[in-house]
Amino acid sequence: MCRPFIIPSRLVMTWILPVAIHYFFEAYIGERVFICAPSGSVYSVLVESRDYGPILGSGWIKTLYAENYQEHAKVLLEPGGDRRFRMRFFDEGIELPCVDPPVGPDLIIEFESDETDTDYSSSDDTEEGGRSSSDEEIHVDENRFILARNTKPTDDLVRRMEEVWEASSKEAKLYASRLLPSHLSHSQFFFNTKFSRTIPRNCAEAILKMEGTAGSHKVTLMRSTDKICRITTGWNAFCSDHKLKIGDVFVFSLSSVGSGWEIVLHRV
Repeated sequence: MCRPFIIPSRLVMTWILPVAIHYFFEAYIGERVFICAPSGSVYSVLVESRDYGPILGSGWIKTLYAENYQEHAKVLLEPGGDRRFRMRFFDEGIELPCVDPPVGPDLIIEFESDETDTDYSSSDDTEEGGRSSSDEEIHVDENRFILARNTKPTDDLVRRMEEVWEASSKEAKLYASRLLPSHLSHSQFFFNTKFSRTIPRNCAEAILKMEGTAGSHKVTLMRSTDKICRITTGWNAFCSDHKLKIGDVFVFSLSSVGSGWEIVLHRV
């Protein structure tokens, strides 16, 4: 069994691996490794190749955020065989405790990514309002609407986004996404990089609402060092109260209100 690897805090959020351990990860380039996190959850992370060597690519940064990584901490990766690595966080030699309860070791979480091809399940092609791969592609105006990579631009979805766009006096920022297990298993919802670029503030309070229902939740809209924007505090409670399920498709409508944001979910 190989000894554990230490990734210093200055490299953790850059994806770059220390040169001393390149030899180990070169064997996994193009494959996914499984990060067994402090919470007990297991995350799928793609090992990618760059001119300066292998990196922990798609899924790595979101794994750190999901596990409440503190940016001054070192990361220890302990090889466990079968492409699995136990991950632990250390600050000044002291191991940091787990913050969140585990999702469970039998659930492998794979975050959606801007760098990988869209992965649609075969059942999506037969759902009402969907299209098969042989049908004509539906055009989506990305100046107004942005879709998550996991989300097909069906007739129903595009029509719904047009309705929300018109109702907002053509001022809201719109993002559509099909809910994945990772969206509901942790206390955060990640937008993709393209949509995150439209959010100017690094951190702001927001009001989260469900269209057609009373009440709202206070959440935090955060855009961190990797430029990915996400909904944090309050997301879990919102999902529970509105009984959101894997596979649900929503249009997120974001409007600037004073010094914060109002986010409304519109079901498709």
